[in-house]
Amino acid sequence: MILKIKIRTLAFLMAFGISSALSMAQKSGDLKDWLIDNSNYTSLVIQKGNDISLYNGLVNRTIRIAPNAATIEFKNLTTGESMLRSIKPEAEVSINGKAYAVGG
Repeated sequence: MILKIKIRTLAFLMAFGISSALSMAQKSGDLKDWLIDNSNYTSLVIQKGNDISLYNGLVNRTIRIAPNAATIEFKNLTTGESMLRSIKPEAEVSINGKAYAVGG
């Protein structure tokens, strides 16, 4: 149950971040709507050392994979705003009665 709630929260936050990027893009007249013409948006996965960056032209998420996978940057590329407020586990998994943090 904890896992479902926290993953739903994360999904909501990601959707909110993307919708925020969209609303800002639509307000500034020079940017095209990415749903109609996505030719200017390229998705990339970049690994540098222990960091993996997921980039799609709207948001950039950087995950540090050692010693424990954690999101260290979540940035709205349209506004330049950082959407990451704190580093903490994104989920918790219980295996044989022992709780393990996922992320953070």
